[in-house]
This record gives sequence, structure tokens and C-alpha cells, in this order.
Amino acid sequence: MPTTGFPYPLDPVVVTGTSITLDMYVNSPTVRNRRIADIAGQEFFAHKIFSNGGGVQGGAILFERPNPLLTDLYASRRTQQMAPGTEAPQLTFERGVPMVAVPREIGGKWSLTKQERQRNNPRLAENAMTQLGNTIARDLEIMALSEINAVVTSTSRTFASTQTLAASAATTFNTRTASNQPAADIARLVATVHNEQRGHRLNSVIYNSLDWANMVAIYGANGITEGNAGARAMLAANGITNADVSVQVAQGSAFFYEAGQVGVWANEFPIRTIQWIDEMEDEKWWSQTTVSPTYAIDDQFGLMKQTGL
Repeated sequence: MPTTGFPYPLDPVVVTGTSITLDMYVNSPTVRNRRIADIAGQEFFAHKIFSNGGGVQGGAILFERPNPLLTDLYASRRTQQMAPGTEAPQLTFERGVPMVAVPREIGGKWSLTKQERQRNNPRLAENAMTQLGNTIARDLEIMALSEINAVVTSTSRTFASTQTLAASAATTFNTRTASNQPAADIARLVATVHNEQRGHRLNSVIYNSLDWANMVAIYGANGITEGNAGARAMLAANGITNADVSVQVAQGSAFFYEAGQVGVWANEFPIRTIQWIDEMEDEKWWSQTTVSPTYAIDDQFGLMKQTGL
């Protein structure tokens, strides 16, 4: 049987398992951008704390933050009993504190020489993409936690533990009591937020990985271990159904929050990759990825930072 004079495919693109030749990345910006976003998304937790704020118009987000002293769930004045034929009393309402959040663009670029492209070594591109994705994920986490910590400090949203997790883990059968275990502090923390009457029910937490290891040691990872409920089961009993771990959370602290009720995360420009070849200077192939996020915490009462773990 005669064969055609052209091999198929025309370019030397080869996909074997999870390995893809370099030309597929060089010639397909869509694949590159999706790969970077997928890697970064594996470590995101900000979307759990912040709801999606969409885009940013005019270079900023304008919002109100609740007055820390006066609740805005109710009118400033109560309703009053009215005699027949009398005028209803005029009600007044609390306004929040005006705030502004400005996007910050982050990004970076990297390159391959024409020799690296010609020799078609996919490892160079794979390593660069993995490192870029991890860097974006880490920096977005740092930006989110920096905003949270700033608001926690300025609005005094902290709750001190009665003792450290290490001290709780060191208790024995004879010294262990209900009051010297983490569950007691968590129950008090949740009750504190409830009693503020701001309409929030905490349901999520982010721990440092070492602090979570202590929680698991105390309560067991799942189910029943040595007579103790699992760490997640204990949290769920207090209404905390989502527990995440991040190395960006400082050891000795944890963030409790109501998912999607703390604030918004918006991008002025979503994650974007552009590519070009510098033919006039060094003939390198360049790839640049940027994103412009901003975080606006518009209700600090849906958040509480536990310290002294």
C-alpha cells in the first residue's frame, strides 16, 4: 500500500502518559495557561474564606465594614407602641465604615533559548510551570492571610486558648478533663461569635500543619481512636464542618470563619499568560504570567483567630 509523503503529525509533538513534548507548550498558550491554573488551584484556600467578587471596575472595590461597636442587624431605635391615630415613630439605621480595596498585580516571566526549544526537552518547561504555579499559589495565600491578619488586629478578632495543643496532647487518662482539651476552647470560641448576635455561624477553620498534627494526635484522624472522637468529628460537633491546613498559617494560631461570609476576592485581571519570541536581541522564547487580585473583608464578625495553640 502506498504511503503519503508527509508523516502525521507534521510536528514532533509526542504525548506519552503525562509527558508532553515542549513544542505543545510553546505553540499552545491555552494549554499552558490551563496547566498553570490547575497546579496553583490545588493549594488555594482563599476561595473558601472569600466569596467570588467577580471583576474590579475603576481600579478599586468600595465597600462598608460593620461598625465594631454597634450591630447593623437591627435599627438603631426599637419599634414603639402607638396610640390609635398617632404617627409612627421614625426609625434610624446604622451604617458601616467606608473602606476601599485596591488590586495588586503580581507575576513573572521566564524564557527558553532557541537551543532549548530546538532540542525539545520538555523537562525545562514542566519544571518552570510547576514552580510558577506553586509560587502563584503561595503568594496568593500570603496576600489573603496578610489581609486577614490586618483586619483581625485592627478589629480585635482574637480568641486566646486556655492551653496549648502540645499541653493537651500530654495529658494522661488520669489528668485529662473536659476543660483541658481543645474541644472546650473551640466550643467557647463558637459560642462567643454566636453571642455577638451578628448573624454568623462559624463552619470552617484553617490550621497550621503542625498544629493539625497535634489535633490528630489528641483525637485521632478519623472515627474513634483510643476512645477519642476523630479530630474532624470533634470539630463537626461544634459546627465546624470544613478543616483545611496551610503552612502559611503561623504555628500556634488558627482561623475560624463562616465560609463565603467574610468578604470577597476579585481580580482586576484574571490569571493570564502571554508569550513572544525576541527575534531582535537574544532569540529567546518568553512566557509571562500575571494576575491582579484584591481582597475586601466586609464583615469581620464572620472571622475569629484563635491564638496560643
